Amino acid sequence: MNFSEEFGFAPAKEIQVTDLDAKTRNRLFNIFHSSVERTGQSGYIYEYLSDKLGYVIGFRDSDKVKKRFLNQTDDSNWYDAYDIITFFFELIFHMNEYQFLEYYGRAPFNTKYSFLENVEKQINQVLEGEKSGYRMVKYRLVAITGEEEIQSIKDSLSNPFGAVSTHMQKALELYSDRDNPDYVNSIKESISAVESMCCVITGAKGKQATLGQTIKKLEENGVTIHPSQQKAFSELYGFTNDAGGIRHGKKEYTNILSEDALYMLVTCSAFINYLKVKYEPLLSGTGAENNADA
Repeated sequence: MNFSEEFGFAPAKEIQVTDLDAKTRNRLFNIFHSSVERTGQSGYIYEYLSDKLGYVIGFRDSDKVKKRFLNQTDDSNWYDAYDIITFFFELIFHMNEYQFLEYYGRAPFNTKYSFLENVEKQINQVLEGEKSGYRMVKYRLVAITGEEEIQSIKDSLSNPFGAVSTHMQKALELYSDRDNPDYVNSIKESISAVESMCCVITGAKGKQATLGQTIKKLEENGVTIHPSQQKAFSELYGFTNDAGGIRHGKKEYTNILSEDALYMLVTCSAFINYLKVKYEPLLSGTGAENNADA
């Protein structure tokens, strides 16, 4: 974690869905620029990209493309970098093999596909490291999470019950640390946030204050959920809390990936928000009948 984030001088990084910060943009540009230069056809490529962006071609095409990529023109948009990367991949992909090999037929990229796969791998490393909401899959950018999921996480951070929001904030910080992400402990914190929400509803404390125990007592405390939901979260709790589970730390979970932690972050935040909506009528005294029908 950066010094500024660790000591609270800067907020924890959020998943980038509808924006692209300067650091991420610059890192993507470095990959894009070096990839264009390696093809030996930079003039042709920049002319093509200039046309795709709607410029008159033939005059400083590379400068126009670079400035749009780096958000340095009046007509720049935050997503221009992604558009340019997509156009670049489309161009290389649709080259015939002879045209590609004529200019770039040297090891280790002796086909256009091996070249594109290498560039895609580099781009995905940046997108994952900088917590972009997108990844490249088969030479196209796809969303790995939507605005609704991001909003769900944000809503859970503003939960009125302190322990719940504290765990969710920590889960997000551990996941979004761009220098040293901790996906295992992010998952632990996500589950702990759900556990805390269930404890708020049931009033459980001490040895009874576990998700495995409290989720079974939601209904008797006025919060009715579908049995399949109860089963699903009981199984998630088992995954993290059994003898060899993540929360016990008895084995190294080296195969826990970014997408695993993100899934838990989104899933747990949605369940917390759902329980909060179910629980609020009880706090306001409107009774449990409406809650059971919700």
